[in-house]
Amino acid sequence: MGRVTNIGMRAVIKRIGAVRMLAPKARALCVQERGGLLVETVVALVIFGVLGTTVLGSVQTSFTSKRHFDVQSESENLIRNQTEYVFEQDYIPPVDVYLTVTPPSGFTVTADALLYDATSTGIETVRVSVYHEGELVKAFETLPTDR
Repeated sequence: MGRVTNIGMRAVIKRIGAVRMLAPKARALCVQERGGLLVETVVALVIFGVLGTTVLGSVQTSFTSKRHFDVQSESENLIRNQTEYVFEQDYIPPVDVYLTVTPPSGFTVTADALLYDATSTGIETVRVSVYHEGELVKAFETLPTDR
């Protein structure tokens, strides 16, 4: 093992002094960084909260749109079926009701024979209306004649 010389001891003391000189600066940096992790965490939570709200809003909008589309599609099918069913039935004079097809649950269908024109005979307006949960979704009018 080597002997510790006076020069070697001075170098060690210089290094220890240099570390001591850095310590106050390091402490100052630590004091300035105090709470930094908390701020970063809060900012991250806010960002995730905003993104989560946006995503959930988009999902809700898409479900609402899909439900609306399904109701509209089913209503159009019911109108087509009911109109065809009206034309298969015998002519009913105006201000009466045609028989209706059996709608799916939640839907109601009406087919009303209305007066088209007071001067014309043998022609009427048939209004087919489709309701979903009591609310009018679509209405369609056609003009069948007395065949």
